[in-house]
Amino acid sequence: DEVYRVITFKDIKTELDKKEIEAWHKLIRILTHEIMNSVTPMTSLTDTMKTLLEEPDGKQKAMHLINEETIEDLRFSLKTIHSRSEGLLHFVEDYRKLTKIPVPELKQLNVQELVNQVTRLMQSEMESAGVELTLLLDDGINILGDQKLLEQVLINLITNALHAMSETSRPGLKIISKLNNEKNPTIQVIDSGSGIAEDKLDKIFIPFFSTKDDGSGIGLSLCQQIMNLHGGFIEVESTPGKGTTFKLVFLI
Repeated sequence: DEVYRVITFKDIKTELDKKEIEAWHKLIRILTHEIMNSVTPMTSLTDTMKTLLEEPDGKQKAMHLINEETIEDLRFSLKTIHSRSEGLLHFVEDYRKLTKIPVPELKQLNVQELVNQVTRLMQSEMESAGVELTLLLDDGINILGDQKLLEQVLINLITNALHAMSETSRPGLKIISKLNNEKNPTIQVIDSGSGIAEDKLDKIFIPFFSTKDDGSGIGLSLCQQIMNLHGGFIEVESTPGKGTTFKLVFLI
């Protein structure tokens, strides 16, 4: 009739290493995809330009054999290579942004004031998109945070929400701030957009992965890193066709 407590210990290093390797593999796949998208057409076009300027034996064509059509083809190829090169430079610059997030300057912030400031900044974009905004903010919640960095997080989330609702007949955006069950401050950004497919949900925080055709794929990764620097984290829930909820959780 005695009560015993049995405690077991398990080394989880192997599991952590496995998760880290999986994360690296996902990142490498995205990086390889983006780089190959630029390098492959550039390589193809340079081969085409060589063909236009060389004889079959590899010698330079005589000037009288290079006509206006050939020159126009060369100009088109050069413009395309230049465009792809600029795209690759922007890609590298985006990567640098991910590695140069400043150390947060933590100050006491009121969450209601923070959200109100961001919604004022985004007001014209939301009005243009015909979005109905609902704010449910607890005015008594304060956090230690960097104003500029957290504004950037919320702007990214709202911008993504507007894009997700671009084809929604009645777009609605709701922002809620409250304490969760563990008494930690949370900010929820809830949209009524197209949602995120289940097979993409676990990839959206990977750098350079984007659900948008013209997206850089760094916005959500930046948000995640900024939240980590604040000692918090970001969660996502989504139902295709019904909408998405991003939750910022601050651990205090």
